[in-house]
Amino acid sequence: MSWEQKLYNSSPWIIKEGLVNLEAWRRNRYRRTGRYLEFREKYSFNNYRQLSADAIRSFQLKRIQDIVRDANQHSPFYRNRLGDVKHLDDIEQLPILSKSDLRQHMSTLVRDGYPVQNLLKGQSSGSTGTPLNLLISDESIKARFATLDNYYALFDCHYGDRRVRMGGSKIKPADDMKPPFWIMNKFDNQLQVSPYHLSENTFPHYMSVLNAFAPVYFHGYAHALYNLAVLYREHGDCTYTPRALFLDSERVLPHYKSIIEDVFGAPALETYGLGEVGIVAVEYPDRQIRVLDLSVWIEVVDENGKPVRDGESGRLIVTELCQSNVPFIRYDTGDIGSISSNNTGGEWSGTILKSFDGRSDDIIVTPEGRRISRLDHVIKPGRGIIESQIAHVSPTEIVIRIVPASDFDEKSMIDVMHVAKALLGSEMQISWTTVSEIPRTNKHKFKYVVREFDIATGFPTISENTSL
Repeated sequence: MSWEQKLYNSSPWIIKEGLVNLEAWRRNRYRRTGRYLEFREKYSFNNYRQLSADAIRSFQLKRIQDIVRDANQHSPFYRNRLGDVKHLDDIEQLPILSKSDLRQHMSTLVRDGYPVQNLLKGQSSGSTGTPLNLLISDESIKARFATLDNYYALFDCHYGDRRVRMGGSKIKPADDMKPPFWIMNKFDNQLQVSPYHLSENTFPHYMSVLNAFAPVYFHGYAHALYNLAVLYREHGDCTYTPRALFLDSERVLPHYKSIIEDVFGAPALETYGLGEVGIVAVEYPDRQIRVLDLSVWIEVVDENGKPVRDGESGRLIVTELCQSNVPFIRYDTGDIGSISSNNTGGEWSGTILKSFDGRSDDIIVTPEGRRISRLDHVIKPGRGIIESQIAHVSPTEIVIRIVPASDFDEKSMIDVMHVAKALLGSEMQISWTTVSEIPRTNKHKFKYVVREFDIATGFPTISENTSL
């Protein structure tokens, strides 16, 4: 656990609010200063509507050529490793950047002489439960939030409007079941709401504060907002109508949207992004999920790294186009999906994300009845981990499976266990063990969170988490 989190946990509530607002101010220095307004214009959705498919491809080729040339000369990791890109098809000859590359060589991606104060440290679990310590340029951060703010504005949702975030913020330990389960970030006019304490018993407290706050829009984990909608439908009365709910960070199942939209009377919109490269695709008002072609170049390849035909499913490979100071060139997202790049009709001539089949984790149900998803941050403190998996093996037992690397630090698991217990509560027995490999599902997919028993009976099931 970081010293910041320890300080927050041990502080009185009024100090907690002060720390949250101080952190919001600090983050805003990276997000909405400097070139932020320039990026708002550069990545406006008017540009997407006005540019032809040929114009978009010309822009992408020029950006890729610049990024590859700069990386060849100034990035220690890429130096003299990349060939010339004269046509977009030439990109297929460049090496694919893996999560293992990031884990071992993250610092060498950074451009020679790039000021360390312009780097933001971040973390991602990766889609295979491998902790990744990231270095993100301030340009990338500003471009990401400029794009998000432009996107929200399409639905008349603007930075500074009352909004609710239901994400990974650790507002209080899981065992502390006394309200409040939220904290106010006055700097951003954002109510941060814990998804980890939401249950039938606590819902009246959530409903009371949300009805009083009357958010203009929500954004957060897809399953958390779905859970909230279900509880409103079954046990409450929603007295406000938000303009939109933006679902992020995990796969959106088909029934999520219909229930959320029925309860809140507003569109539930899917977004796809990565901590490594930012926002990749968003659900447009026409309900198509459109790739942000001015920010990223996206490819779909097979198991051998060869491109598949348009519309076929495969590994999603992304190149960030917003900056070149920490170049992500042909980054393997670890996700599976398909795209359609031949879209010349309508008001947008860019790429459509046709299907997305990543991060389909199971849901953990705690002994208190809380339903929890998106536990990727549990493994973040771990060091020297190739892969990991959280296995819900019985109603009251969790086992964290670790595939150790040669530099595995067993002591770091103390912090991993601390985070897990803080989120899942003391009634859940949590242990960890090392394994030689994490088996894939019968569809050869990795699941970071897997439930291995039937919720109704408590008995073990034949798990889909098998390579048979």
